[in-house]
Amino acid sequence: MRVILLNGAIASGKSTIGKAIVQQRSQHHRAAAFYDLDDEVRKVNPRLEWEHGEERLSDWLHSRKQGALKAAEDLRKGSEVIVAGPF
Repeated sequence: MRVILLNGAIASGKSTIGKAIVQQRSQHHRAAAFYDLDDEVRKVNPRLEWEHGEERLSDWLHSRKQGALKAAEDLRKGSEVIVAGPF
């Protein structure tokens, strides 16, 4: 079981690296899943616009929880999990 967290600034290449790791693992017949927390928060708030800081924090917390639940399921299945986002 392995979890790889990719943290960095916007447009720094986190998703590109994460997807490349999954592809590399796949070529070696190893199960891996990639989650981008930016994608998770866009499911809650597609425009990434908030009127209040509390709304922003709430949306990000919800998105992190959803990502964690998905990652936990993949880990139970034996997959490696790669997560990109602000931590």
